[in-house]
Amino acid sequence: MDPGTALQRRAGGGGGLGAGSPALSGGQARRRKQPPRPADFKLQVIIIGSRGVGKTSLMERFTDDTFCEACKSTVGVDFKIKTVELRGKKIRLQIWDTAGQERFNSITSAYYRSAKGIILVYDITKKETFDDLPKWMKMIDKYASEDAELLLVGNKLDCETDREITRQQGEKITGMRFCEASAKDNFNVDEIFLKLVDDILKKMPLDILRNELSNSILSLQPEPEIPPELPPPRPQVRKCC
Repeated sequence: MDPGTALQRRAGGGGGLGAGSPALSGGQARRRKQPPRPADFKLQVIIIGSRGVGKTSLMERFTDDTFCEACKSTVGVDFKIKTVELRGKKIRLQIWDTAGQERFNSITSAYYRSAKGIILVYDITKKETFDDLPKWMKMIDKYASEDAELLLVGNKLDCETDREITRQQGEKITGMRFCEASAKDNFNVDEIFLKLVDDILKKMPLDILRNELSNSILSLQPEPEIPPELPPPRPQVRKCC
């Protein structure tokens, strides 16, 4: 191939600017070169609950807007990233999806400490997942920060005809916000995460929101793969009815 022809193809092919394309003005070029605004905060959120309640489905619906009918059980911990904007701030959410099996508790409990928000999920069609809530509350009391915001979610609202747990039963659980949702129908999924983030931001001191202290700013370091050491047990226990 003639070198001149190759150079011409590289310059004009592949959907780029061809010979007939208008040149960008100086202002347009500068605007295109501007990098996206970096995130103001990085917040870690964990999703906990018994096996099969739809934790992975909620996370994937929120982050990727996808739903899988036959999701495999999470082994240990998985996570996804999504950036949202609330209260004039750009927030990078690191969402940890934890395994529901007890054999993974020693692994997943290590992720509670740094979580600013915790989403506790049960399946409205399986009474045993609701009966397991006190067990998960004990995990929260033992390992999570006292400042962590909690949100209880009754998932699988699309299976209303198979419901075993009433909405009133979920509302009776004290000490946390409550919501019902459907990952399959994409009902209330965005609202769950955005409301939790909003509650976290409302609790932040004004000087942090205004001055953006260095420990709240998103660093350029890679996302952590190993959680920090477990904190000491918390003396005060939140009660779960």
